[in-house]
Amino acid sequence: MGSHRLRVGPFPENETKFPRVQTPGVVFSPDGSRVLSAAGRVALIRSVAGGREPGKGMELESRVQGMAFSPDGRRVVLSGTGGHARGFDAGTGVAVGPLLQLPVERGDDWCGAWFSPDGATVLVASHSGVSVATVWDTVTGGRIAGPVSHPTWLDWCEFSPDGRRFLTACADGRVRVFDAATGESVVSPMATQGFIWEAHFDPLGLAVAAASADYTFNAHPGFLFDALTGRELRTFAGHWDGVTQMLFSPDGRQIATGSEDSTVRLWDVATGSGLSSPLRHDGKILRVAYSGDGELIATGSGDGAARVWDAATGDPVTPPLPHGLGVRAVAFSPQGALSLLTGSDDGRVRVWDIAPVVAGREQLTRRAAILSASRVERSGRGLPLTPAEFRALQSEDSRPEASH
Repeated sequence: MGSHRLRVGPFPENETKFPRVQTPGVVFSPDGSRVLSAAGRVALIRSVAGGREPGKGMELESRVQGMAFSPDGRRVVLSGTGGHARGFDAGTGVAVGPLLQLPVERGDDWCGAWFSPDGATVLVASHSGVSVATVWDTVTGGRIAGPVSHPTWLDWCEFSPDGRRFLTACADGRVRVFDAATGESVVSPMATQGFIWEAHFDPLGLAVAAASADYTFNAHPGFLFDALTGRELRTFAGHWDGVTQMLFSPDGRQIATGSEDSTVRLWDVATGSGLSSPLRHDGKILRVAYSGDGELIATGSGDGAARVWDAATGDPVTPPLPHGLGVRAVAFSPQGALSLLTGSDDGRVRVWDIAPVVAGREQLTRRAAILSASRVERSGRGLPLTPAEFRALQSEDSRPEASH
């Protein structure tokens, strides 16, 4: 794997300020040219190239908690706390199709939405006193499958890569897989230890990874199951606190687990063995993402920083990329120039442009400090720059040799 040098930019043009960025916080369009972000009841689409453009405002009937682009990038689906879900035209921001309504007991419950791989259907799930998952037609709003009820709250759902099945991750510690056309269960529930934060199909739809946390017995493994039979294949044990993230690399050969113990661990899917030393932050791991080629991993943490790592070695490729508060959203651009998107509890969405043959780590650190008006100590703690420090960094960065 070749080395990756990174740079940060553009600077303020690609910074969006909201009262608070929510998980999933920010999402790239399929071509990587636009960013979808939400705060309160409103979601905005903004151009990566021209971040100061006002974007298209889309308002839902309740606070937005889930959002996604369709695979072709032409539509957006938003889901909210009142059990609402609605589609929008990504070009105009105009609502398309009927409002979808799931049963909820309160007005502040979680509701998420996911497009099928072909964009023809959308999976909407809510957790409340009544926790259900339903598949809807994206054009007519007609219900195709479900509602599928669960004994307690849901925290994650997704379609299989071929769109024929969908899985649900439930707080009873079980992953369930259903037929997307009928809503019928297709395998026995896959049981983990304790609570499940997320679950994902592998790229072929043959396996399921589940991030688990058992706070009663302080056992926190990740689980791997056969998606066709429900049989447990192996566990990945090494974290001493809850596993909140567990996802496959794009080629399906590696798994990354992120934990409340402030580390990310990399595993070989075939053998279950660890592949590197832990990737360490100074706060709980809130989000993990692979780049499209699988060579890089981005992590967001409660320590107020994102980082990028070499997926083969676990070595850091960047210094901490600072925000004021926890980084709950990280995503690489799907296509084109490699960019990293970060969203934080500080209310800011940032686009970090990452190219393989640009500035080294010293320049990245300097430009990150200029962008955030702060410097980061080795501990990960950010300190505000003085006016003199800020001017000195700007002067140094403007020198011709600083660009090479």
